[in-house]
Amino acid sequence: MPPVKGSLWKFYSRGPKQNTAHYRAYCVFCVRHHLGPTHPLNSPGATILPDDHPDLAAARELAGWVLGKKEAMIAHFVGNTPCPYASTDAKKLAKEVKSGTQAVEDDSDASDNGHVGKKRKKIFREVEKTMKQPELKVYRGASIPFTADELARVEAQFLRATVSANLPFRWSEDPEVIKLFLMFRATACDVIPSREVLAGRLLDSASEVVEKGLQKALKDEWVVLSTDGWKDDSSNSINGVNVSTKNQSLLVDLM
Repeated sequence: MPPVKGSLWKFYSRGPKQNTAHYRAYCVFCVRHHLGPTHPLNSPGATILPDDHPDLAAARELAGWVLGKKEAMIAHFVGNTPCPYASTDAKKLAKEVKSGTQAVEDDSDASDNGHVGKKRKKIFREVEKTMKQPELKVYRGASIPFTADELARVEAQFLRATVSANLPFRWSEDPEVIKLFLMFRATACDVIPSREVLAGRLLDSASEVVEKGLQKALKDEWVVLSTDGWKDDSSNSINGVNVSTKNQSLLVDLM
């Protein structure tokens, strides 16, 4: 069942999924601005922009997006650098939601896999309980929403840290690890990737980057091919294929 959209979403259009929990939210006013004042979609009274309109993709790219989460959506209208195109009604609603006088649901969807999403939500809720009065056991970090660029950087660093420290992919879902990151930033749960994301999308993306780097480094070069074999802790046989060029050894495959 899809998540219920809150009142702020009447001033946003929903884009593709940005992470396991939230979608991209495109400000209607920013998109309209980049469409231009004479565009048909800027007719009086129009609020929701049709997703299949041919001009919408270009306008969205110029307008940018925020994470489809309450804090980020509010900050876009009434934050330190508020949207210069937002209407009075949008700013008023954002202030009401921020002050708690207006209830709102963000467009969260914990995972493409419902079972995994519910499990992660339960973990986050249990961790949150230990960080609330009167049972405060650790200090919470600053409650500052992550930008899209920060989200991408955090996810990439999670993968690098996982591989570098030889950690199991499930470490990102350990309650004590989550609690540690919440001490740095209260919105850490928005960017901590699940083990499925770590072992899937992020690992696949990093592998593609390495493959392209190898192709570029080895193009038109003389190389020395070598192989080596060993057994892991479970006595499984592993064979590695290396190439050497310019006094540098590069791993090209594991079998």
